[in-house]
Amino acid sequence: HGIKLAAIFKRVAKLKREGLISHLGICNASVSQIKMASAASGCRLACTQCSFSLYDINAGRKMRASEPLSSRRGVLNFCKSEGMLFLPHGVFGGLKARDGRRCFTEDFPEVKEIAKIVGANSPHALVLAWMRRRWPCIAHIVGMRKIERLEGLTEARRLCKSLTEDQLQRVDTLCKL
Repeated sequence: HGIKLAAIFKRVAKLKREGLISHLGICNASVSQIKMASAASGCRLACTQCSFSLYDINAGRKMRASEPLSSRRGVLNFCKSEGMLFLPHGVFGGLKARDGRRCFTEDFPEVKEIAKIVGANSPHALVLAWMRRRWPCIAHIVGMRKIERLEGLTEARRLCKSLTEDQLQRVDTLCKL
């Protein structure tokens, strides 16, 4: 898999040198795969996209020495330290939420309680703000199937500035960070 990834990024780097693309990124990659792609292309990657939510917190967990090469652990901290954008997908449950197998507010009722305490109209906004405060390298791409999502993004921006460390730690506790 690594050899194939390196070969692809060598070819993509050629397109970048020719001016056909301006930035390189990678999806669903581990820290070692991001480093490999960057080395193969000869340039710093601009972003990565990976699953990250209260359901799937691995990208936000600290990397362990014995981590398998494909593990997503540590990706957020790597992006933060390298000045690389992280685009989380599935923030509120992804496909399983859209088809009814998950319900964010039912699965994490504590988020609703914390949202009330901080004066948030939406638990979704609270989670977006928590993510941005903990990892400033995050840029959210939220599906706009509902007007509440747009309102949540706007409110999250406001909350980012006002959340206290104690309030952030309450959300940390939910996902056992």
